[in-house]
Amino acid sequence: MSDFFFDPAQAVLFNKYDSPEYTVTGAVDSFLYKRWDRLPDKSDGNKFFSVPDTQYHFKLNGQGKPHTMLVHKDHRMVRQWLGEKRYGEEGREQPISYYKAFYSGSKTFDYDDAGRITSYLDATKFDHQERKPFGEKFSYDKSGSIYRVFGDDRYIFDDSAKLVAIIKGEESDGYYEKQNFKYDEQGRIIYWEEFGYDSEHDAEENLIYHFEKGILLMFSATYCYKEISPGITQCQQDFTVEYENPKQYRKTIIVYDSQGYKTSHEYYEFDGSLYERDEYHFEFDDRGNWIKMIKNIRFGNGQQNRSQPRIEREIYYSDGTISGTYQNPLPETESVDRVTKSLVGKIKSLFERFLRIG
Repeated sequence: MSDFFFDPAQAVLFNKYDSPEYTVTGAVDSFLYKRWDRLPDKSDGNKFFSVPDTQYHFKLNGQGKPHTMLVHKDHRMVRQWLGEKRYGEEGREQPISYYKAFYSGSKTFDYDDAGRITSYLDATKFDHQERKPFGEKFSYDKSGSIYRVFGDDRYIFDDSAKLVAIIKGEESDGYYEKQNFKYDEQGRIIYWEEFGYDSEHDAEENLIYHFEKGILLMFSATYCYKEISPGITQCQQDFTVEYENPKQYRKTIIVYDSQGYKTSHEYYEFDGSLYERDEYHFEFDDRGNWIKMIKNIRFGNGQQNRSQPRIEREIYYSDGTISGTYQNPLPETESVDRVTKSLVGKIKSLFERFLRIG
């Protein structure tokens, strides 16, 4: 997820695929999601602009929600330790190597009549990895609060459908966590806090929870808003590490437009110095859907980061046009659906089997 969108009315998205990064307006059958992770150099030539580092194919359902995500291409960098490294061995660096781990497969989602996600099945896996598909199911009470069927997570909403708390685990568990959210009269988040148990690793890498300290306020954040020009708002987030002595403070500043698309995001160190500034540039098609986003990253000293993500979407509308351009009808022989029908059939079979098991 690229995190180029900020909605102060939705503090946390339960389903990240509800973000504008993965959603569209209008009647859409599917779209290709392409990502390039860095700027080109001379050795790349024109290949950089034609071959993305990541590509997904999203198939939408009748509600306009992502139903299937097929992985055309993706990878992550994996760090492999060639020797055992323990927390207690300070100053002893073990040799490591890095390699690209490619993965393939798909994710499938199902929703209720209100458009809320009810289950998903993850059938992605890395090369040479043996992994069975896994998934989760979700249920909702009358207030709209969300409960995981497989697990203890609860997302609690108030009568106005605002997220007011997230509870993970039980108080008797070391991994217990509770987050609370508060909003202003305009429905924008103004305060967040997280409670949990203090913990640390011992010399044998075992995670030790300090239950004797009780449940502590671990982190908190306040949000302040200021309109800096018509349709452009600045939000300053002041973050506090509460359990440290002395407490640690850090801030971020987000500038976003009336639709929630960021124009800039600044990150500051604990000493108050700027260490990174990200700027976002968008292009939209003639139906208002974004089709290109370029993120320019600069460090606090003004030096440009080599990593400059660029994302494009190729949107296939139901009326046979591509990316909302009415003059560009989609030839039948070039449809991305044609080359993935057999894969979709296999995914549907797996998904139906998962629902029966549940």
